[in-house]
Amino acid sequence: PSSHEDGRDSIDALALASCTNAKAKNVTIYTVGFSTTGDKIDDKGLSLLSKCATSPDHAFVANDATALISAFDKIAK
Repeated sequence: PSSHEDGRDSIDALALASCTNAKAKNVTIYTVGFSTTGDKIDDKGLSLLSKCATSPDHAFVANDATALISAFDKIAK
């Protein structure tokens, strides 16, 4: 793996540990990923968002402004 991949893996591990610690304290975590045609979220990113969220119902991926607004509307309810 490249140093870029190693760095990403380290940052992802820290983010996941933070999410795990917060969830252990009963913090509800929502994740919202914004992915566009020109800048898609890769599988590693999607996996991190899903694992970090409190449950699958708390993880959102938006591909345009309408989906992004919808995600935040769902979170607000």
